[in-house]
Amino acid sequence: MNHRGVEFSVEQAPEREDVWVWRFEVDGEVRTGKTQTKLRLMAIRQAQQAIDRELKKRSVPYESGIGGESLRTRF
Repeated sequence: MNHRGVEFSVEQAPEREDVWVWRFEVDGEVRTGKTQTKLRLMAIRQAQQAIDRELKKRSVPYESGIGGESLRTRF
Protein backbone atom coordinates (compact mmCIF):
# COMPACT_ATOMS: atom_id res chain seq x y z
CA MET A 1 0.00 0.00 0.00
CA ASN A 2 1.03 3.62 -0.37
CA HIS A 3 0.28 6.64 1.82
CA ARG A 4 1.68 10.08 0.99
CA GLY A 5 4.39 8.51 -1.16
CA VAL A 6 5.46 6.00 1.51
CA GLU A 7 5.06 2.28 0.87
CA PHE A 8 3.72 0.37 3.88
CA SER A 9 2.37 -3.05 4.74
CA VAL A 10 -0.18 -4.31 7.24
CA GLU A 11 -0.35 -8.01 8.09
CA GLN A 12 -2.20 -10.05 10.65
CA ALA A 13 0.04 -11.27 13.46
CA PRO A 14 0.39 -15.06 13.44
CA GLU A 15 -0.02 -15.43 17.20
CA ARG A 16 -3.34 -13.52 17.53
CA GLU A 17 -6.09 -12.78 15.07
CA ASP A 18 -6.93 -9.42 16.68
CA VAL A 19 -3.39 -7.99 16.29
CA TRP A 20 -2.05 -6.41 13.10
CA VAL A 21 1.61 -5.60 12.42
CA TRP A 22 2.46 -2.65 10.20
CA ARG A 23 5.76 -1.59 8.64
CA PHE A 24 7.05 1.32 6.60
CA GLU A 25 10.35 2.96 5.68
CA VAL A 26 11.22 6.68 5.54
CA ASP A 27 14.71 7.90 4.60
CA GLY A 28 16.13 4.40 4.98
CA GLU A 29 14.78 3.97 8.53
CA VAL A 30 12.27 1.17 9.08
CA ARG A 31 9.38 1.78 11.47
CA THR A 32 7.15 -1.00 12.75
CA GLY A 33 4.22 -1.19 15.08
CA LYS A 34 1.30 -3.27 16.25
CA THR A 35 -2.38 -2.43 16.46
CA GLN A 36 -4.87 -4.48 18.43
CA THR A 37 -8.14 -4.56 16.55
CA LYS A 38 -10.24 -7.04 14.65
CA LEU A 39 -10.72 -4.54 11.82
CA ARG A 40 -8.05 -4.48 9.12
CA LEU A 41 -9.07 -0.99 8.01
CA MET A 42 -8.48 0.34 11.54
CA ALA A 43 -4.97 -1.13 11.50
CA ILE A 44 -4.34 0.50 8.10
CA ARG A 45 -5.49 3.85 9.47
CA GLN A 46 -3.13 3.51 12.46
CA ALA A 47 -0.23 2.84 10.09
CA GLN A 48 -1.19 5.90 8.01
CA GLN A 49 -1.26 8.06 11.13
CA ALA A 50 2.20 6.79 12.10
CA ILE A 51 3.45 7.73 8.64
CA ASP A 52 1.91 11.20 8.99
CA ARG A 53 3.65 11.68 12.36
CA GLU A 54 6.99 10.55 10.95
CA LEU A 55 6.73 12.84 7.92
CA LYS A 56 5.76 15.76 10.16
CA LYS A 57 8.81 15.13 12.38
CA ARG A 58 11.01 15.22 9.30
CA SER A 59 9.17 18.18 7.74
CA VAL A 60 8.63 16.27 4.49
CA PRO A 61 5.94 17.93 2.35
CA TYR A 62 2.88 15.80 1.78
CA GLU A 63 2.40 14.63 -1.79
CA SER A 64 -0.90 15.68 -3.28
CA GLY A 65 -0.71 13.13 -6.05
CA ILE A 66 -1.66 15.79 -8.61
CA GLY A 67 1.14 17.01 -10.85
CA GLY A 68 3.80 16.25 -8.24
CA GLU A 69 3.05 19.44 -6.29
CA SER A 70 3.01 19.34 -2.53
CA LEU A 71 0.07 20.70 -0.58
CA ARG A 72 2.29 22.87 1.58
CA THR A 73 3.77 24.77 -1.35
CA ARG A 74 0.41 25.46 -3.01
CA PHE A 75 -1.08 27.46 -0.14
